Parts: sequence; structure tokens; C-alpha cells
Amino acid sequence: LRPLARHLHEYLLLVGAAKSCARYYEMICALATEQGFADIQAEAEFALGSALRNLGDYEGAKKHCELAKKAALNAGNQRTAAFADIIIADSCRIEGNHTEARLHYFAALEKLRALGDKYGVAVALFGLGRTAEVECDFGSARDLVLESLYIDRELGDKYGMAHCLNSLGNMAYREGNYDEARQMNQESLKLRRQIGDRRGIAQSLSNLGNVEFSECDYPAAWGLYTESLEIQQDIGEKFGIASSYNNLGCIQYCVGNFGEAKRLHEEALALKREIRDIIGSSMLLNNLGNTYFMLGEYASSAKAFQEAIILARDVGSIECMLIPAAVSSGLLAKLGKYAQAAAQAAGARALMKRNGLALDPMDDGVVQEAERETAEMLPPEELARQQHLGLQMGIPELAAFALDNLAELQATLPEG
Repeated sequence: LRPLARHLHEYLLLVGAAKSCARYYEMICALATEQGFADIQAEAEFALGSALRNLGDYEGAKKHCELAKKAALNAGNQRTAAFADIIIADSCRIEGNHTEARLHYFAALEKLRALGDKYGVAVALFGLGRTAEVECDFGSARDLVLESLYIDRELGDKYGMAHCLNSLGNMAYREGNYDEARQMNQESLKLRRQIGDRRGIAQSLSNLGNVEFSECDYPAAWGLYTESLEIQQDIGEKFGIASSYNNLGCIQYCVGNFGEAKRLHEEALALKREIRDIIGSSMLLNNLGNTYFMLGEYASSAKAFQEAIILARDVGSIECMLIPAAVSSGLLAKLGKYAQAAAQAAGARALMKRNGLALDPMDDGVVQEAERETAEMLPPEELARQQHLGLQMGIPELAAFALDNLAELQATLPEG
């Protein structure tokens, strides 16, 4: 059992066989527990937790990695205990619990540095970088990811290098630096193809699709997204399947197929809710708010934008608060709330610029239309006054302002 417990999961997860991995390691865990082999149980519980993380069962991942930590510490295996902490941290991060995620990443980092385990140190640093990235602290995120990348290159770890390049590409994309994002993701894809990392290949294809989408090359984006989706469906990666449905829905929205966009976004949201991806759910609710708006379903639109902001506020995601605050200005303008729309659009634009963020074409088009309508409908002095009001707001104030405006709309709109 020992070599199976230690090594089989690495291959299975690399090639995208997380379902098979989970089945095998459930059996190995049971045998190790029955025979009283604490070291084998620790490795097997860790492998099972890793597989469940890849499958989107974050609560299951945390449960089995806590069991792995306990068994590892009983067996004197600090390394496996540290890697179990990293899987727990990954799961907490995806669920939006960044404080808990950091506690586990730092616990792992301390153990791994004491062991002189450079590979593990790189993995823990990368996790901390991803947490900062989600919070839009791109300066800290880049420092951590680049430190991880330096170690990965020193070790020749292509898997780790690809992850770091992917993260750096994501940050460039979110800042609107599309050429840099494309280059980073192409490098990441090349490495992932070399080592046969199917889950990573799908991720890189999706990220390259995001770049093409943001440059309005919808046929190229569609091809990349569908290629990614085929891999995600084959390996059972719910997180990636949901993201692909969302991406395809955004293209349908941009070419005017709003009914199909609604179907895809609602399917994606159901999966994101199932796997407890709070930030992903917030992003999807913003997209659904847009889609309902275009279909004339204004009450549903207001409700979706409102929930998107609340979820983002609860987990401290700056980006996911600002985007629906910006985009819902279009709904306000459409329904005659020109003063609120002007203040909201101006405040959100300024805060996004201050935080190095850019709207994608789908969202930007809605905000531009709101800005055009408010400029037409408000006297110049009132427009300037409302824009000044928006520019004085910080992120918490803007989020509260947007939520109040959306609640006021919901109180006056019939359902549907």
C-alpha cells in the first residue's frame, strides 16, 4: 500500500482522473485504517482530499485533509501534515474564507521551511499569492508568485512554473494588459501540454479564451472555451465546467442571443453554488444581472446585482463588489434613476482604476450606455454634482450606495 498511497494520486490528478483517484484512495484509506498504518493513512487521506478538491467537494477535501494531518502528526510526518494544510487552505480560499486560508498556508510554510522542502515552500507561497490575487492586491500577489516561480525554475518543476505563469497572466488580464496575458498563458499552456496536465491545459485554454473575448474575437474565444469545456467534462471538473458555461454565455450575450446566455449562466450558477464557490457565484450573478436586464426582466436583474454585491462584500472581494456596482448603473439609468446611475458609474469607474482593474467588453458596454443616458438626461450642473458625489466614495460606501439603490428599485418593480 505504501508506494500506492504516496505516488499514484500524483499521476491520476495530473491526467485528470480525479474521480478514479477518489475511488482508489477511499479503499486505501479503509485498508490503512483497518491495519493501523498511520503513515499510509496520512498519505491516503491527503490524496483523497486532493482529489475531492479537484472535483469541487471542498468540504470533503477539508475533512479528509484534517484526518491526514492528524494521522501524519501521529506518525511524525511533518511534510504530509504541511501539504494537507495547503489543500485545506486552497479549499478555504475558493470558498471565500481568506483569513482561514492564510492561517493554513502560513502553517504549511513554517513546517516546510523548517524541513528545507523547497518544492513545498513554492507551493505554499503560490497559494498565498493566489489569495492576494483574488483580493486584487496585485503587488503582493506578484511578489509571492514570482518568488514561487523562481524556486520552481530552480527545481525544474514545470507543473509549478505553469501555475505561476497562469496566475501572472490572470493578473495581467484583469489589469487590461492583454498582450502580456496572452504571452503568459501561452507559455503556461506549452508547459502543461509537455507534462500532460489535462486540468491545467483546460485552464490555460479558458484563460486564452478570455483574452480573445476581451478583444472581441468571439469565434476564437468560442473555440478555446469549447475545447476547454470538453476536457473539463471528461475529467469531471465542476469548477471548470461552470466557468466554461459562464464564458460561453458571455459570448452569446455579446452576439445578442440573450435567451441562450441566460440558460448557460443559470446552469453555471447552479454548479458554482453546488461547489460553494462564492466569488464565482458573485461573478455569475453579475452576468445574470446583465442578461436579465437585456431581456427586460428588471426585478430579476436588480436581485441578481444585489446578491452579487452582498456575496462579494461578505468575502472581501474588491473586484466582485465594484463590477456589479458599475454595471447596475445601466439598470438604474434605464428605469429613470439618472442621478443615482451617474454617481454609481463615476464612483465605480474611479475605484476600479485606482485598484488597477478593467471591465470586460460585456460590462463596459452597459456602463458606457448608462453614462451616455445620464449625460443626456441630467442638466450639466446636476450631472457634475452626482459624479463628484460618486468620486468621494470609498469601496464600502459605494457598495452600500448601490445596494440601497437596488433595494429601492426592487420595492417598486413587479416580479419578473
